[in-house]
Amino acid sequence: ANGYHVMSSGNLPECPAAFVTYVGTQSDKTVAVLETLDSLYKNMPVREENAETAKLGLINEINNSYPSFRSVAGYVRNREALGFAEDPDIELAERLPSMGMADIEEYFNTNIKDRPQVLIIVGNKKKLPMELLRRYGEIIELKKSDIYRY
Repeated sequence: ANGYHVMSSGNLPECPAAFVTYVGTQSDKTVAVLETLDSLYKNMPVREENAETAKLGLINEINNSYPSFRSVAGYVRNREALGFAEDPDIELAERLPSMGMADIEEYFNTNIKDRPQVLIIVGNKKKLPMELLRRYGEIIELKKSDIYRY
């Protein structure tokens, strides 16, 4: 399992970001995984001791994702296309030391909890419990040709 935050264009204030989560599992475990993710999206576990670990993880991500010399121009161009006058990681790195669990909870409640979700399941339909999956919303089936253009 993994998750990450994606910032959208600064020109889209109604949709400033997305949180993407992905999990690999066997078909028979799909519903259990969806139930777990749904629970986490609705009721984030709050552990004060995890705030420091989360902040350290973000600092490491900022440091490790800095572009190489040859990639700086593209990095800057992409940030400008998203509407940023400067790298948004600068402000995040400056604000992180003073942030606490209350800030994380506020972000979660504002930007993740009870927000619309899109679930994408890739697998053999014959092995998936389709009736149980319907309780998560409308099911739209796609073929490979709907996604990939050869």
